[in-house]
Amino acid sequence: MGSLLRSWGYRVITGASDNAALVSLRAQQRTPDLIISDYRLPGGKTGIEVIDRLRSTLCADIPAFLLSGDTNPELLQDGRINGYHLLHKPVNPMVLRALVTQVLKKYRSELTPNGMQSVTD
Repeated sequence: MGSLLRSWGYRVITGASDNAALVSLRAQQRTPDLIISDYRLPGGKTGIEVIDRLRSTLCADIPAFLLSGDTNPELLQDGRINGYHLLHKPVNPMVLRALVTQVLKKYRSELTPNGMQSVTD
């Protein structure tokens, strides 16, 4: 997925864990524009927990969505309750692209009324 996103012109940082992602982000001194996480992660963590940790640690309300190969209705409900879109694997590249575009566009439009981030001195 990282290669696919890179081919569309996105800068991608991947991590096998939330700790690994934070190390990479700190090394590049960046806050991500978007977080894409698997729902089920090693160590029993969920993508929701990892997204919450990244947002909290980086002090930013970063838009995010989840991926999963699991079709358990409880998982779908958990994602919805927490306000996340959930894509099922295998992910169709055009569906992924559409969701990335939609989530980023919505986030940017919420920054200011005209969709532009305000810059102050």
